[in-house]
Amino acid sequence: PAVNTLQLLPGFLGNERTGEELGSIGWQNLINFGIAPLEFENHDDYDTIEQGDILKTENIRDQLKNKNNITIKNVTQGTEIKVFHTLSDRQLQALLDGGIINTFKKEKEA
Repeated sequence: PAVNTLQLLPGFLGNERTGEELGSIGWQNLINFGIAPLEFENHDDYDTIEQGDILKTENIRDQLKNKNNITIKNVTQGTEIKVFHTLSDRQLQALLDGGIINTFKKEKEA
């Protein structure tokens, strides 16, 4: 995706928990659907995001692959938020494939 804002989607759908607080099933389901379950380095950053803010990441695929911390730019406010992931190699591959179904398809074609 050109602008990767969906990683924050669970919080904006009323689930204010992040990372392991989502529970293993919720967290894995995000990966299954190609949504990165990112965690805030500073949990207080969550409260700085307002409805309607435009959030942007750059080169997120590379940052995910390299297990780098990821910077999300809040274009609206002119601020940056640091996030990270703790995905296994298998989970990361499913995420990069766009979800587990795509991973299964790719493995079947191989």
